[in-house]
Amino acid sequence: MFKRSTALLLVIVMLATAMSSCTFLLGNDNLEDESNIEFSESSPYESEVESLLETLESIFSESENESSEPDTEEEVMTDTESVVESETEAEKESETEDKTVRPVENVVLANTSSYLYTVILSKSLEEETQANILNKVLELYTNYGIKIRTKVETQNDKIGNTANEILVGVTERPESQAQNKIIASGEALIDYNIDSHRVSILGTTSELTYEAFEHLITYYLDINTATITISNDLHYVKKSNYPLQSVKINGVDIREYSIIVPSLNPSEEELYAYYTALNIADYLEARLGVELKIVDDNRTEFEYEILIGETNRDESSASVNMGKGQYILANKDTKLVLRGNGIYVAAGMGDIVSKYLSGKSKSVNITDLPTKDVVKNYSTPTDIKNVILMIGDGMGYNQINSALNTRLNSFAAQSFTSAGTSATRSISVINGDSTYTDSAAGGTALSTGYKTINGYVGKDQNKNNLINIRELADLNGAKTAVITTDVITGATPSAFLTHNISRENTEELQISIDQLIAAKKIEYCEGSVDNDLTLHTRNALNTIAYSSSPFFMMVEEGYIDKNCHNNKTEKMLDTVVRFNDAIIYAAAFSLVNADTVLVVTADHETGGLVEDSESETGYVFTTGNHTNADVPIYVLGADKFNGERVENVEIPKFLATYFGAMSFGYQSTY
Repeated sequence: MFKRSTALLLVIVMLATAMSSCTFLLGNDNLEDESNIEFSESSPYESEVESLLETLESIFSESENESSEPDTEEEVMTDTESVVESETEAEKESETEDKTVRPVENVVLANTSSYLYTVILSKSLEEETQANILNKVLELYTNYGIKIRTKVETQNDKIGNTANEILVGVTERPESQAQNKIIASGEALIDYNIDSHRVSILGTTSELTYEAFEHLITYYLDINTATITISNDLHYVKKSNYPLQSVKINGVDIREYSIIVPSLNPSEEELYAYYTALNIADYLEARLGVELKIVDDNRTEFEYEILIGETNRDESSASVNMGKGQYILANKDTKLVLRGNGIYVAAGMGDIVSKYLSGKSKSVNITDLPTKDVVKNYSTPTDIKNVILMIGDGMGYNQINSALNTRLNSFAAQSFTSAGTSATRSISVINGDSTYTDSAAGGTALSTGYKTINGYVGKDQNKNNLINIRELADLNGAKTAVITTDVITGATPSAFLTHNISRENTEELQISIDQLIAAKKIEYCEGSVDNDLTLHTRNALNTIAYSSSPFFMMVEEGYIDKNCHNNKTEKMLDTVVRFNDAIIYAAAFSLVNADTVLVVTADHETGGLVEDSESETGYVFTTGNHTNADVPIYVLGADKFNGERVENVEIPKFLATYFGAMSFGYQSTY
């Protein structure tokens, strides 16, 4: 019987993924957090929840009244008409000697007459996976009348020696634990235990686990009889082709480790460790097919842990101070320790990836990591194949400085190993037709390596189409992505997506972008992401990064510019903080993966911010327009532009070299 609490869980989980009002990365796949989901009084989902609850309660109460469902597990086990028949004493004695002599018999897991087996969902499964499984169970009832009781495992479950259960994910049941020890990285399995009457459904990631559950339904559902039937010798294994098959540290499988961070609700200082943890988890899932959970250091200590940042574990404590670009990587008995100054907490994992996990060997046993805290200095990698370009529209030096005075303790990009200055003038400025560049010309300069007329998108001053760096990357077999908090037809994203004589031709721009997506010339293209900028950055990287192909990604924070136009100081500061959050995530990715160069810059400055000691932020606006003030260039992963002042067109020329173009954007005169 589905009780009210179970029905409520179903509804909430079904709706959770649709909620867009969450903070950055709320409900992240890899996090183990027992917090309850709550809806506010003003939630737009409240009426839907009540309506669905009434529907579900009506369905299940009606089913309960119509069925002869047993009330207890013991009674379920005595229903022998549709399950494996009771064994004789002689058969039991025979099994003790040799279990292989058992005859192969059919086992009915579910039908329309009564609740035979209960689906037990591991509490560690991703919420999305739980929702998919619950939806599938509801679909079986709606379409075929098949009845399957479903519950999420709790710490208070009484686990007997036998029970009619379908275990999904790694539960505390001994059958799950046993199968988890033998399952290989990147695999999914379905196994029936004839002694306990339990089906184990398991994958090394939540996605693989759901695939196995779906396999059970697809291949063992008889639509004609509305019955799910398996054989009692079922043992199905699906192998996936991951680049890595096994990763061990001193002989211990990486799957034995948990990732420990100071907090799952990180402060600014804790974000560096938190986003490093997400990137490590994503890397191992994508490359190895292993899903490690991320927990905070208030949880009970595990035997094997990857400690990231300043956790409360003794092994995390270090008596040495670390400066810019410095980090520690140490293997202390059963703890892998990653410490670092700011973003460089991720650099130790980059060492592991580049030295051990990027070669030809699919099975790796790492045995020579340092065992003590030895401070290392970050050095730029030699094998870069990927590019991330992040543009703060309208972000000059003083937008950053005002945020540092009021909101931020540090601006992540300022800790990059190289920093220079970009001049932003357009052809319109050079010709004297305008006093400052606009985002169309600025975006075109950053995407094509050509300066152009204000308003032109992807075209030179003579209205000729210019190849942009995203197109260059695509032509060279790279995967590409464009993300912005602005609309996707905004001037900056359009400069990386299309070509038009005017940024105002919104309908034409949208048609061109739609055609680009339809032709599959871009893998991830999303505008108006607002407070989900970091989440979309992560999603895009998980879409384009983990393959044999290189990638190019442009990420824009468009609202620094918009708020500066309106001289909205507080909102401008909010968007600088939001941009900084995404930069931290991208920097952690660059350091963990160790084959990606990251450039953070701006297309121009907006608002003419100048110092004012009487202002709360230390700065005041002097205009509502753009200015010709220089903007910063920050580079992580390459020694470029350090201490230099260059024209903005030099940035894409440099980035194009990673896609084989040595003369990209050649423009002899401005």
